[in-house]
Amino acid sequence: MIYKLDEIARFQKGFAFKSKDFVKCGTKIVKVSNLTNESIDSNSCVHIDNKLAKNYVQYELMEDDIIITTVGSWPTNPASVVGKVVKVPSNMKFSLLNQNSVRIRANDLVNQKYLYYLLKSNSFKEYIVGTAQGSANQASITQKDIKNFKYNIPNLNEQKAIAKVLSDLDEKIETNNKINKTLEEMAQAI
Repeated sequence: MIYKLDEIARFQKGFAFKSKDFVKCGTKIVKVSNLTNESIDSNSCVHIDNKLAKNYVQYELMEDDIIITTVGSWPTNPASVVGKVVKVPSNMKFSLLNQNSVRIRANDLVNQKYLYYLLKSNSFKEYIVGTAQGSANQASITQKDIKNFKYNIPNLNEQKAIAKVLSDLDEKIETNNKINKTLEEMAQAI
């Protein structure tokens, strides 16, 4: 059945945290600049005091939450492209989402992992770049643009099966990348 994202997920824009509140340690703030191609670089995050963070629980991230950037570059600069989609890893649970991005959580009609792979698809990338506005240097999309994406969503059992296959492939790729890195380091040492 064809659904808009707005019908199958809940959305939360990030908050504009103030730099005057940043401290050396505490609750991590996830900025657009902390996002890698697939995840979050936790080492580059800034922090706010844990007591202050309790005032911002609606911006809290949980494992497997999906983040989409709403400000960035055009596709010619893929490292910072608008509409970048990443999944929150377990080590970033309870961190807080900064501005210029949106957190997405699936509702009961869709599997969270399936939703992640759907939003990583070329059809979503093409759609979202097609909705982008801006200058030659910077593009932006709205939460409304994201919510209006339509897709034919299979039943939950099919979603889970698709997500399992894709997740297993991602794990194998990650394992192979780690092996390659280790082999490269060994070759350099020799």
